Amino acid sequence: MSGEEMSIVIRDALTMFGVPSKVITDRATNFSNVTLTDLFREWNVDHHMISTGTPRSNGQVERYVATIINMLTTMCNNETEWPNSLHKVQQTLNTTIQKTTGFSPLRLLIGRDSNIPSIQARLADIAEPGPSNVNQIIDVRADRVLAYNKMKSAADKYKTRFDTTRRDNINYEIGDIVYVCQDHRRHSKLSPKFKGPYEILEILQNDRYRLRGQGRLHNIVIAKEKLRKWQGEWSEENQTAEQALTDNDSSDEE
Repeated sequence: MSGEEMSIVIRDALTMFGVPSKVITDRATNFSNVTLTDLFREWNVDHHMISTGTPRSNGQVERYVATIINMLTTMCNNETEWPNSLHKVQQTLNTTIQKTTGFSPLRLLIGRDSNIPSIQARLADIAEPGPSNVNQIIDVRADRVLAYNKMKSAADKYKTRFDTTRRDNINYEIGDIVYVCQDHRRHSKLSPKFKGPYEILEILQNDRYRLRGQGRLHNIVIAKEKLRKWQGEWSEENQTAEQALTDNDSSDEE
């Protein structure tokens, strides 16, 4: 999807659901397009782009993307069919009770339950004569509070589990020369494990670093666990576009 197409989609969403204070995206080119940037500025929306190679920065969206991909994989026989199946995926996700919240997204959004056609037909078959209770009163505010508390409890459990595998025994300073771990989903298995060199320009919040690429490398924002410090003195003579570090270099840092 191009930047112009993305701008149209987001503009329609803002028109329908209102303007949020912040929108979080990855650093794809369609999200950094000037048309979309101007739209966010015009609507006074804070556009936050997550660090490269750190999908957990937008974990809720990434989890949904994984679910959507799995659903499309089971529904489509080839890659060209997926646009025609999106409406089914959307309807299913919006009407399915979520494990964490205990409610369907549609109920939390508009305060009404909804069904997919197969369930609706089944309900019609078993309906008993008499007044209908379809339009039952739902306390959507109470539902949202309950869902929020459940989500917070689940998030605390996930964080505790995640923190058990984390270590923070390496410090980086402004001016340090570092290398960045390659995302091998976009490279061959024989590609170098790290690329660089980069110089640390700024230390940001939440263990994020702004790096200046040496040579042909672009400036990036990256998470701390993706970095490896350059061993020894640095000089322009050993500058390179990509450099493979040995496993020993990596284990020394850890």
